[in-house]
Order: sequence, then C-alpha cells, then structure tokens
Amino acid sequence: MLTHEGETAKWQRLAELVRRAEAVGLTGLPVRELEELSRLYRQAASALAREKTRGCDPRLVEYLNALVARAHSTIYGRRREGSLRLGHFFAVEIPRTCRAHLDAVLLATVLFALFGLLAYGLIMSDERWGDLLAPGAAAVARSFAESRQPAGEYFAETARALGSGNLSAFILANNVKAAFNAFALGLTLGLGTILVLFLNGMMLGVFMGVGQKHGALADMVAVVAPHGVLEICAFLVAAAAGLVVGASLAAPGDLTRAQSLVQGARQALRLALGAVPLLLIAALVEGLLSPQSGGLFSDNAARIGFGLALGAVGLAYLLAGDVFAAALRR
Repeated sequence: MLTHEGETAKWQRLAELVRRAEAVGLTGLPVRELEELSRLYRQAASALAREKTRGCDPRLVEYLNALVARAHSTIYGRRREGSLRLGHFFAVEIPRTCRAHLDAVLLATVLFALFGLLAYGLIMSDERWGDLLAPGAAAVARSFAESRQPAGEYFAETARALGSGNLSAFILANNVKAAFNAFALGLTLGLGTILVLFLNGMMLGVFMGVGQKHGALADMVAVVAPHGVLEICAFLVAAAAGLVVGASLAAPGDLTRAQSLVQGARQALRLALGAVPLLLIAALVEGLLSPQSGGLFSDNAARIGFGLALGAVGLAYLLAGDVFAAALRR
C-alpha cells in the first residue's frame, strides 16, 4: 500500500507514538517523543495533502487520512484533567523536561565551573586579577575575609536594615532577573547565555579566590553554601534553557528556524519555570537562615552540610521528581 519504504517506517512510528499517547496521555511520553510525535504528524499531514493532489493511491490516502486524524485528535484534543493541574506541571512535567535536556544542563554546569575555576586560578597567581574580573566581588570578599567575622555576619547587617522578609523578596527578584536573562539571551544563538555564565562563574571564582588568598576560604564557602548550592542549581537550569533556545536556532534540523524556535522555546520555558520554586526556597534561606550566626549556623561545617543537603533535594526533584510523585500516589 505504501510506496516508499522510508515513509512506511515513519508512518509506522507515528502510529506507535499515537497508540502510546492514547494509552498514557501526552504527559506520559518523554519530551523527545513528544517532539517526534509533533514532527511526524506534520510530515504525515503534508504527505496526505500531496497524495490527495496526485490521486495515485486511494489506499494510501485512506491510511494517511485516518492516521493524521488520530494524531490530530491526540495532540490537540481534550487533554486529561491532570495535565492541566499546576501541581502536575511542577511535579511531573518539569523533571521530565530536565532529564530530556540533561545535556544542556551538563553543558551549562561545565561552562560555569570552568569560568569559576579560571577566575580562581588567576586570583591564586595574582590577587589583582580580582579587581579586573569582578571588582565588586573582590572588594567585598577582601573586606569580609580580613574582618574574621563568622560567616553569618556577611548578611546580618543587611538583614537587620531591610528585615529578613524584605531581604528575601529583594534576593528573589534579583535571582529571577538573572535566571530570566540567562534564558532569554538564548535568542542570541546561546552566546548571551554563555556570557551570563561567564560573568557569574567569574564572580564566584573571584569571591572564593580572594577568600583563599586571605586564609578564609572555609568562611567564604560557609557564607555562600546554605542558599548558594540550591541557587546555583536553579541558575544552571535557567542557563540550560537559554542553551536549548540557542541550539534550536543554530541547528533547526528538518524544521524551519521559526518552527524549531517555537518548539525549542516551549521546552526551554519549562526548564526556566522549573528554576523558579528553587530560587524561591533559596531566597527564603538566604534572607532568613544565612544571616544566622548562632546555633546550627554558627559552625562552618554545619552551614556547608545544610547547603549540600538542600542542593541534593533540589537535584532529586529536578531529575526524579516525577518518580517520587508516582511512588507517593501508590
């Protein structure tokens, strides 16, 4: 019935994806299979229009007509109620999207780490590099390292002046702005996103390098750790979203650049939105807990341990939140 073997395989694959989507819903499919379903649907619709014009094989037209109708109903028909729930979006769709674009998350992480290590290495060779790479971070780090104050005192004066709640709100607004910039600058083929990674990696590397130069590296790590591990995870996810947008423009494949951008932007937006709850938690910790110098937060090791634990929870959510949600429903 189908005249081209290559097309036969494509339509069989489309039929298989439609059957799976009908069984488990669109949200039950991995992101890459959703993209494949959408792409094959468009190709089948084009093939159907072409065959109707030619009128050469009525059986092929009938087959494609039924297949395209099923695919259209699956993609654009009424979705399951659960897919519309906000909780389902954050608990299931965000982790699946993160796993599907793990390569972009890893690339953002490697770039950020390399830029940070480069700055740290330059500071180790000559501290004056800090005043060139990130003068504000260098000056603040130098002043605090020389003061020999407990790590929590780094934020304490600001927290007292603004109030913990206002400080958290201010931090959240700045963090969301930085994350949005990393995401939106993906439109520059990802170059703007890489620049944001460079600037933030350099700033962290300078902060730590100056601390090490003044014998206070543990204090500087303890300053950042309680909120910073989770905050950096969220920032890297947002940066990965920018890289996804950039890749959709740079390598559209068999789609037009506009089609590829729309498809990539949808996935990237999910990644960027996934960073928001993590940034909210990190801002609350930075405003309420990081300025503490008593009890648990008086000890550098405890502060660092808390931050690592919080970061591990954030990573578990991003990479396997849907698995945990499914286990809780059983």
